[in-house]
Amino acid sequence: MSVKALPFLFAMVCAGGCGGGGPVNFSVDGERPLSSLTDAEIDKTCYELKLGMSTYFSADEICTMAGLAMRELSKKDASYCEQFREACLAYPIDYYDSMSCDLKDEDLSSCSATVAELEACANDQLKASKSMAAGLTCSSSLQSYENVAPPASCQALQATCPGVSVF
Repeated sequence: MSVKALPFLFAMVCAGGCGGGGPVNFSVDGERPLSSLTDAEIDKTCYELKLGMSTYFSADEICTMAGLAMRELSKKDASYCEQFREACLAYPIDYYDSMSCDLKDEDLSSCSATVAELEACANDQLKASKSMAAGLTCSSSLQSYENVAPPASCQALQATCPGVSVF
């Protein structure tokens, strides 16, 4: 198994949390182009992105995904994933404290996509990740996730603003 599936797993791990199911919902006017956002508005949007994502996956889902990622990185077997998963469940970590926001690192000056388009991409990516995560176990094969295309809303965002990503 190559590491091509790892971005998918890391997106889910970074999009994980220990709650129940709130979507990403930005308070900045959705019609505003990303290029017009101030540094303070980008910070607020990043915070709201993390907040929305933090409640989307259950602790079990996030710990299984984290265990799978660690299994792939370490080139170990399913038992390694299970050990990591159990430790994760026993000692939950808030992945959002260390999560960076790609928007802060992007040059948005020529980006004409709107805040609403970014929000749609974030929500569609979370829904796709949640759907893919259903039924994952520590013995799951990740080969089927190697070439998963981003949702159409994210492809449109990337076409309008190359390099901009929600994860």
